[in-house]
Amino acid sequence: MDNIRKSLIVVTVLTFFYGLYYWGIPALINIEKRMPVIEEKIHQQTGYKISVKDPYIKMGHTPAIWFMAENAALLNDDGSKAVNLEHSAIKIHLLPLLTGKIHIGNFSSDKIDIN
Repeated sequence: MDNIRKSLIVVTVLTFFYGLYYWGIPALINIEKRMPVIEEKIHQQTGYKISVKDPYIKMGHTPAIWFMAENAALLNDDGSKAVNLEHSAIKIHLLPLLTGKIHIGNFSSDKIDIN
């Protein structure tokens, strides 16, 4: 009986922490408020300007984060759209971030327009 109780406690604690990971992190991170900073950092690092509308994040079942947006665009210097992505999603694995690397596991978009 004691082993069953210990097992139940372990499963309960693990479920609690997984719930914090899966639902808590996206609830705590307000990605819309952080987008101007992210857009500026991307511009500084790559030289490309981007525009992202209605972004949101979702945690993956494995240690990964899904970054999704209703509309994302790569902008020309005059502000016109060079590449437009509708309903795009990108999966970034979290563990490589600990070593300073970005590992993209998946990228998808319902519609891609290139001008």
